[in-house]
Amino acid sequence: MLSDVEGVGEVYAGKLREAGITTTGDLLLRAGTRSGRGMLAASSGIPERLLGQWVGECDRLRAEDARSKDAG
Repeated sequence: MLSDVEGVGEVYAGKLREAGITTTGDLLLRAGTRSGRGMLAASSGIPERLLGQWVGECDRLRAEDARSKDAG
């Protein structure tokens, strides 16, 4: 969930939803590259720097989830 990503509050979550991003997977797909972050920043008004931080956080959350599934 986007709310799991540190720094994504209600305002930014709303901007992401307006851009069609409702999950961390959506965010990884759309902002996982520099050009993707640039396009999303331009369309959403969210600074590219923040999008990059959030992509890193999404990737960390995904890795944690995979480890917990492997351990369980």
